[in-house]
Amino acid sequence: MKRLTRGRIATRLGLTVGAMAIVGLFLATGIGSALEVRGYFNDRSTPAVQNSDFRSGTSNWVLERGNAARSDSCAFGPNYYRSSPDAPYSLCVWNNNDYVALRQDVSSATINQVMGGGVTFNFWFRSTDDSAWAEIAWKARYWDWGCWCYRESWFSKDSDVIPASVESGDAAWASASVSPYIHWGTTQMYVRIFVNDFNRDVSRRFVRAYVDDARLSLSQSLLGDAGWAYGKGNLLLNVWQVDDDPSNYLYKSGYLSVAIAGRASDPYRVQTLEIQVELEPQYDDCWWIFCTHKTSQDGTATVLRIAEANERNVPVNPAEQQAARDTSLMLASIGAGVLLSVAAAPLGFSATSLAIGAAGAGGTSLLFRWLGESTQGFDTMARGPGEDYYTRIRWDYQYTTLDTLDPTKYSRFATGTNDLFWNYRAGEGSYRLKVGATITWGEPVCQWENLLRHNVCNLQYRAQSTFATWVDV
Repeated sequence: MKRLTRGRIATRLGLTVGAMAIVGLFLATGIGSALEVRGYFNDRSTPAVQNSDFRSGTSNWVLERGNAARSDSCAFGPNYYRSSPDAPYSLCVWNNNDYVALRQDVSSATINQVMGGGVTFNFWFRSTDDSAWAEIAWKARYWDWGCWCYRESWFSKDSDVIPASVESGDAAWASASVSPYIHWGTTQMYVRIFVNDFNRDVSRRFVRAYVDDARLSLSQSLLGDAGWAYGKGNLLLNVWQVDDDPSNYLYKSGYLSVAIAGRASDPYRVQTLEIQVELEPQYDDCWWIFCTHKTSQDGTATVLRIAEANERNVPVNPAEQQAARDTSLMLASIGAGVLLSVAAAPLGFSATSLAIGAAGAGGTSLLFRWLGESTQGFDTMARGPGEDYYTRIRWDYQYTTLDTLDPTKYSRFATGTNDLFWNYRAGEGSYRLKVGATITWGEPVCQWENLLRHNVCNLQYRAQSTFATWVDV
């Protein structure tokens, strides 16, 4: 059974370190530098990618190759759109015997925001038999010690080649995403969309596809392992958008997502995943010997949606509401599959195997389950000032519906993600949001049960990995 719990993070981690010291295990801790939001990012008035939902056709985009038109004027099919009836257009693209390429130059204001950190560029596409991939390129000025002079060079990074979704209906969209680190000194930058046919024979290529919801986000990724080769994990944090709060000009509204991915080394398995969210700064409010840990931050952090996936498609919550649909996410241009695929890629799983709608993986309805949005199992909010300062979400694979008679059926690879809404008072330099993750690794241990006449197996705790990063404003 899946458990969503909350508790004091500092206490829990302290006890765990002590326990691991007793048994002689190694605690791997990944501490990342803060992800700084310098002013605005992707606010509605100046989005990093102009015309991201293609309501204006190819406006703000350079059509480098092929043909394109707004989907309501598409020459070969219906008016598909991915987001909602409020964003009713996508871009249909086509080309015979060649591929389609779209490029957009990133503004200098966005370059100043993202350089020195990580970014993620992703878009969605829909086709019956095409593939697509994303590219980010940037020109950076750097010091060359060889010539004792400054040089400028172009750098680029491509995503995996993502096949079209095999699903039908509203879920028949797949996402391509790429996440590079942008050098300090970057002077130019662009993003590019490619759509191509699978056929290796150029004369027989026949591109017919739709593109929608292109987005550039701030991102940060932390890698770590548990020592003794138990497994590896990755924590991914994305800042999608920062706006003025519509109800109070003194506050900002930040839209974020966080993903955790864990891959165990045989014979071990992923036992638990946990994401922790804390409001900072924090303080102890004491009366005599009785102390309560609180935050002075004037704002809240709210967990909005939670999803999970594993290589066996086993929902760890028996009361999940429904199979996840990409159209029901908090922000239409964000998908759980995008986030999880980026988090999983450094662990050896390609985006192809996890992206929503990916061929061979079955797409949204096969991989993902919503774990619910009620407050029955956990507190969705970290409040301030002077109130609760944290919330946490936990996926427990010890008590799944897996066949415990077979030790190989525990999950070797598992991921979890959730969306966050952070409301904070603007201009307070001490405010930040801390996001932590914990992965525990277990080993299947079996014993003979005469009554069942089988070996009954369960996971015994072996090691733990912890990760933490921050969003500074």
